[in-house]
Amino acid sequence: MTSNHLFFIAKIIMLKAIASALLATKDFKLRNQLSTILIQNDYTVINVKSAIESISQALEHQVDFMILDLESYNANDKVAIDIIKKERPKVPIIVLTEDNSLETVRNLIQSGVFYIAIKPIQKNKIEELLEAIKRRHQKSKTHENLTK
Repeated sequence: MTSNHLFFIAKIIMLKAIASALLATKDFKLRNQLSTILIQNDYTVINVKSAIESISQALEHQVDFMILDLESYNANDKVAIDIIKKERPKVPIIVLTEDNSLETVRNLIQSGVFYIAIKPIQKNKIEELLEAIKRRHQKSKTHENLTK
């Protein structure tokens, strides 16, 4: 096997490096739709029903990103996001919400959320987000490899 073959194999492995997503939503229909999109894009999906439940899963599993569906941003959601960002600061969190109030958006940004999507969200927007996360992950992996 030539070095070109090894480079090509390494590049494929790097592109497939994002393997798992944590999805937190009570909405059965949304969970099925998002899970289908994620699985079609080669992700393993861990499903939970709330941001609070996502804490234990984020700490137990190495997830590459999280999608939290927040009906209304509340104190429990803030605590969950703060704990996750403290323990897994590099894990991007995407928040889906119907609450587009300035206060909620400001609080989510201050919590370090990667992206806030106001529902209803279109399938193409989810796919764009997945591409953005892949690019971010690839840059992070490249940076880690260069600093070793």
